[in-house]
Amino acid sequence: GMGFVAIFAYPMANFTARLTIRSLIFKRWDVLPDWIFYTVTTLWFIMTLLIALFVPNISIVFGLTGSLGCTAVMFFFPG
Repeated sequence: GMGFVAIFAYPMANFTARLTIRSLIFKRWDVLPDWIFYTVTTLWFIMTLLIALFVPNISIVFGLTGSLGCTAVMFFFPG
């Protein structure tokens, strides 16, 4: 059960995060060389691995993600 979720959840989240990072940094990301794609992917994987290894409580990560996401939503969709 849980292994199945982990196998399929991380690649889907990784794909969207990598696509967002690539579109923010590079304006014409459709013509990038492969080494940039692999570098961004490797750095993203290492960063998420280090967070998973060294952050002792998942509530810290959820709190930071929620605060950044809420701020972004309030900025883009003002009342």
